[in-house]
Amino acid sequence: MGRQQLIQLRDSKIKYPKNIQCTGERDKHRIDRVLSHPSVFEPARDDGIVTAEGFAQTILVDPRYICLMPHKNTVFLFWPINCITYEMHVAIIDGPTRARGVKHALTAVRWMMDNTKCQKLITYIPEDNPPAMTFASLCGMGEEGRISDSWMKDGKLSGIVLYGATRQKFDEMYPEVEQ
Repeated sequence: MGRQQLIQLRDSKIKYPKNIQCTGERDKHRIDRVLSHPSVFEPARDDGIVTAEGFAQTILVDPRYICLMPHKNTVFLFWPINCITYEMHVAIIDGPTRARGVKHALTAVRWMMDNTKCQKLITYIPEDNPPAMTFASLCGMGEEGRISDSWMKDGKLSGIVLYGATRQKFDEMYPEVEQ
């Protein structure tokens, strides 16, 4: 995404989809379809998760997650760290939707800021996943720290990078939302 496209995105108003928040049994199959897709599962899995079905079920059984789907091929999961800080997880199926991923992410972030007490979002990214770091940066997050030797994939130990941004940062980046 080029600089001009980012400026247009930041200057445009966004509309929440009517059913952006996923709830209960009604949405489990929609969430599972995205999380178990190979283009989502493969980069996200670690040596503790053997199958795509296990990955989706690990997340779907915990009611503390806030799940948002601004598009049928996109899932954003928010895990409460405390009453104002949430850990964000992104799942976007490869294809045309991925190109609009930043807009979908900003929609989900704006929804969180407008509908919860969220003041800070963080995400942990394996250090061997530069595309995810670029995506986090495009969404207004910045590197806040590193945790060495904390990610195991295919028997290889590596670190993770902590990215984050405050509500103020997101408000400056993307201030208006149409409802």
